[in-house]
Amino acid sequence: MFKSTGFLLILLVGAGLAVFGWEREVPACSRPIAYDINSFDSRFGLARQALIDALIEAEAVWEVSSGRDLFVYAPGAETLPINLVYDYRQEVTEALGTIESDIKEDEADYNALELRYLKLKVEYDALKTTYEASVAELNRKKRVTEFEFNQARSLEDELNGKVDELNTVADRLNRLANALNLNAEEYNITGAARGETYEGGVYFKSSEGEGINIYEFGSREKLVRLLAHELGHALGLEHIEDTDAIMYRLNKASASRVTTSDLAALEQLCNQN
Repeated sequence: MFKSTGFLLILLVGAGLAVFGWEREVPACSRPIAYDINSFDSRFGLARQALIDALIEAEAVWEVSSGRDLFVYAPGAETLPINLVYDYRQEVTEALGTIESDIKEDEADYNALELRYLKLKVEYDALKTTYEASVAELNRKKRVTEFEFNQARSLEDELNGKVDELNTVADRLNRLANALNLNAEEYNITGAARGETYEGGVYFKSSEGEGINIYEFGSREKLVRLLAHELGHALGLEHIEDTDAIMYRLNKASASRVTTSDLAALEQLCNQN
């Protein structure tokens, strides 16, 4: 969520978390689960090979740490289908990404302009002190030469020019601050419309078959973690309460690696067979 107080923009982590869904009977770990890409929506802006690479990396999340051969990419065979399903969830995520990018750009411009304003203010204060001292000196004199008068007038013109420059920068700062506040408000409204939690992906199984649907991801790291999570459900793993775990119900951690909780759940599952 974005909040703004005055000219200060505050970014709060927590908006737009992805909730995972799952349902599957416990499978054996004795043979790898074959999978292939089924539905592939190009509106995600992701190359097919990039998705394959992400799937292979998601495999490795489980296989490297466990030492087990759990998955295999097998195009054309009877496999677990992986579907990229583009809908409102990804649309909102992309909209939020655009707004966030605009906010960061405006914030960078604001910070640079604020530094310029502060520098101009220091110059203005110094010039004002010089001008006031000059005027005070002239007022003490009974006679003022034309040169002294023109010198004071020159300082006055320079001071007025500095005031105009300060006002121009201040006006730009205020407009940027307004844009930041409006963008932050738009970000919050868009995020609220989407909801704090929703399914970013789901493993499903019914009488018609099984598969994995991917609905939303904001980065490659999120995609790999999401795929690893749903592949975990395909194995038969349930959600666990370790917030850093791959099998935690929210896709909020940044690292795509299993925790000891994940491995313990996997070993318990595999040793049941």
